[in-house]
Amino acid sequence: MTIFIVPQPFSFFSGRPDSAGRCQELAVRSWLALASEVSVVLFGKYSSLFDLARILGPIVTIDSDIDFTYVFFSSSPTYL
Repeated sequence: MTIFIVPQPFSFFSGRPDSAGRCQELAVRSWLALASEVSVVLFGKYSSLFDLARILGPIVTIDSDIDFTYVFFSSSPTYL
């Protein structure tokens, strides 16, 4: 199973995410704990997402090539 999300940007302080980033990190970790075949794709271009993916390992990937011109409303990925 693959979970697709559009996280909001956050900051890192001394190599750790701020409170918003920590909540997003915990959410992703909880999804990864569901089963061994779960992967997560983060949609975005923020540097914090790349840092988060690096912390969580290769099962979390980034898709920064998505067109962000339009805002998702109905059937959208989960917003954190």
